[in-house]
Amino acid sequence: MKTLILCIDRDNDIGLKAGVDGPIVGEEANLEAAQKLAINDPEDSDINSVYAGVKTARDLKKQGEDVVLATVTGSENLGIESDNEVARQLDEILENHPIERAIVITDGAEDENVMPIVESRVKVNSVKRVVVKQSQNLETTYYLLKRFMEDPRFMQTFFIPIGLALVAYSIFTFLGHSELAISGIFIVLGLYMIFKAIGGEEYIYRIAYELKESLLSGNISFVTYTASFIILLIGGMQAYLTYLEIEQTSNLVMTAHILTSSIWWIIAAAIMGLLGKLFDSYIKKSKHVWRYTVLPFLTIATGLIIWGGSAYVLSISEGATTTAYQVLAFSIIGGLTIAFLGIMVVRYAKKIKQSLKMET
Repeated sequence: MKTLILCIDRDNDIGLKAGVDGPIVGEEANLEAAQKLAINDPEDSDINSVYAGVKTARDLKKQGEDVVLATVTGSENLGIESDNEVARQLDEILENHPIERAIVITDGAEDENVMPIVESRVKVNSVKRVVVKQSQNLETTYYLLKRFMEDPRFMQTFFIPIGLALVAYSIFTFLGHSELAISGIFIVLGLYMIFKAIGGEEYIYRIAYELKESLLSGNISFVTYTASFIILLIGGMQAYLTYLEIEQTSNLVMTAHILTSSIWWIIAAAIMGLLGKLFDSYIKKSKHVWRYTVLPFLTIATGLIIWGGSAYVLSISEGATTTAYQVLAFSIIGGLTIAFLGIMVVRYAKKIKQSLKMET
């Protein structure tokens, strides 16, 4: 059985800068890849990871161990896409070599995010992080800040929260409610942290990518996305106008007023975007077309239930208890009916399509 010396390049610097596709197996192939990367970008830390892998492999060979040196490369699109590519390349290595254990070599915490993938496939005996030693003159504050500013991952992690906080403060100040600015900043930052923790940024990047592709490809979804954004802005303005119009009351009642006045604008914006995606998927005969077909029904059902809950709160605050329960029951039953109807429509359409295929 062999020991795998595994170097990880999660963001595929070797592929993008050196033109070498992973997996890179063998000492000679890794040295050649490192040399090409060093010529194209001498400052890339992945160079040192590969050389550290070569040194580790040679040291173990001197001790009589049978080793396999390999480098796996992911994708510049960090996240699901890059991790799937790392997993695919690692599976390819394990299929071709009888690996018993692995020693993982990385150049930082970014590459170590794929450790669960590696550990799910092979026993990991050691993890070595390669830290490059810099001369004293380079270790200045200016140099470090300059390098950080050139790193897009650092920019996304550090500047997005700061930018959101500044935008929130500016909006509340512009609207004449500077006393709410601090609360607005904490709300925006809190939502951002939750969104990032659940992987929501991948969804945002995917939407931005699809928006660009729809524009370049001439898809109708670009028009519907634009209309959806405008409708969403109108819903936000309606919510703000409602906030200005209502008299001072409890936070719960105020929230109910705002939701009641703006929820259908938000639902309309969501449906507009979904319809564009549905149309494009239908034209391209995508396998995800059924998913986009049922989503408008579920969106309307959700909006109806949220509206019913808001109307219930308002009716209770006005003393109309009977009306409150009737509205709430209507919204819940109506929402469930619409959701069920959407699911049945999709199932019926699938059956018709399958029957047509069988006839042909």
